[in-house]
Amino acid sequence: MFFQPGALHRTGFVFVSFVWAFGVCSPVGAQGHAGHQVQAPPVQDASAGLERWRKANEDVGQFPRGHADLLRWEQTHMPKAAESPDVPRSLSRTRAIELALRDAPALIQSTGLSRLEREELRRKVLQHSLEVERAWIDAVFAGQTLQQARQASETAEIGAELARRMLAVGHWSRARQMQEELPLWQARARLSQAQWSQSQALQKLWQLLGAALSVEQLAAQLPSQWAEPLPSAPLELEQVQAQALQAHPRWSLEEMHARLRAAAVSPGHLQAGREIIERVVGARSPSEPARIDARTGLTHAQIEALQTQTAADRLKRQIQADARVAHEALTTALEQARRAQSELVRLASASEQETLWRYNGMLASTWQLLASARNRIDAVEAAQQARRQAWHAHLDLQAVMAGLPYSGGLAFAASAAPGSSKGGH
Repeated sequence: MFFQPGALHRTGFVFVSFVWAFGVCSPVGAQGHAGHQVQAPPVQDASAGLERWRKANEDVGQFPRGHADLLRWEQTHMPKAAESPDVPRSLSRTRAIELALRDAPALIQSTGLSRLEREELRRKVLQHSLEVERAWIDAVFAGQTLQQARQASETAEIGAELARRMLAVGHWSRARQMQEELPLWQARARLSQAQWSQSQALQKLWQLLGAALSVEQLAAQLPSQWAEPLPSAPLELEQVQAQALQAHPRWSLEEMHARLRAAAVSPGHLQAGREIIERVVGARSPSEPARIDARTGLTHAQIEALQTQTAADRLKRQIQADARVAHEALTTALEQARRAQSELVRLASASEQETLWRYNGMLASTWQLLASARNRIDAVEAAQQARRQAWHAHLDLQAVMAGLPYSGGLAFAASAAPGSSKGGH
C-alpha cells in the first residue's frame, strides 16, 4: 500500500499535545521548557484571575520535560478515537462488470448472427466492460484522494489553531498568524474538490451499473484502498502491433480487398500508375487539385487498385500508431508509478519521521513538523495518481490490442517531490 495510516496519527498525536498545552495556558499566558512565564493580562476580578493563573501554571508544571511528558499524559488521558465498524467491501471490478452487463441486454448474443455481427458484438461488450473498469478505478481512487484531502485538512486545522493561540497569547503578530491560516483555506478547497470528484466518480459508475445498487450502497461496497499491484509490463511493441492488426475488424477486409484489386493489374502497370500520380500531383498549381483524365494514361483498374491499397496502408499505419502510443503510454506510466512509490513516498515518509524525532528532541519546530506532514500527504497522493494513470494506460492498451481505437491521452502525475514549506520558526 502507499502509506501507513498510523503515520499521520503519530504526527497528529504530537500536534494535539502541543495544541492542548497551549489550550491549558492560553487564557493567561504560556510557560516554556525553561520555566519562563508570560505576564498574565489584567482581569476585572483580581482574585479569580490570580486563581486561574495559579491553576494554569500548576497544569503546565506537570510537564517539566515538555513534549515527552505531554505525549505520556495524552496516552493516559486523551479519549480514544472510536473505531468504525467493518463494512463489507465486496464490489470488485469483476462484479461491477457483471452488474453492468446485466443492465445491457442488447449486448447479449442471440442466435442467427453472422460472423461479422458476432465480431461487432464482441467489440461492443469489450468496450462497455473497459468503460466500467475505468469508472470503477476512478471511483476507488477518488475515495483514496478524499482520504488524503481529509488528512491534509486535519493537519491544516491543527496548524491554524495553534497559530491562533500563538496570536492570542501575544507571541505572534497578526501577519505571522495569517501565514499559517492560508494553508487551512487551501486544504479546505482541496477537501471540497475531492468530495465533489468522488461524488462525480460514484455517479458515473452508478449509471453504468444500473439499478442493482443505490449510490449509497455502491459507496459502501467499493474498496476503500487499492489493493492490486501495478499491471504487468506490456509485450514487445512488434507483438502488440501484430495482435492489434489481427484483432481489428476492418483490417483483414481492407487487406483482402487491396490484394484482389492489385491482382487484377500487373505489378508493372501498378508501378506505372504510381509514377503517373506522382507526376500529376507535382505539376498541379498550388491552389488547384491534381487532375486525372484519359490523357494521363491511367486506367480504371489502376485507379481502383491504387485507391484500395492506399486505404489499406492508411488503416495499417493508424492501427500501428495507436499500438505504439498505447505501448509507450503504459511503459511511461509504469515507470512513473514505480518511481513515485519507491522514491517519492519513501523519501517524504522518512523525512517526516526524521522531523518527528527532531521535534521530540526539541531540535525542530512544530511548523517544520506540519510542513513535513503536508509533504508526505502530497507525496502519497501523487503516487496514487501515478498508479491510477498506470491502470488507465493498461486498459487503453488492452483496448487497442482487441481492435478498438486508442482513446487515451494521459496527463502524467509529476514525479518530483512536492515543494516543502518553510518551517523554521
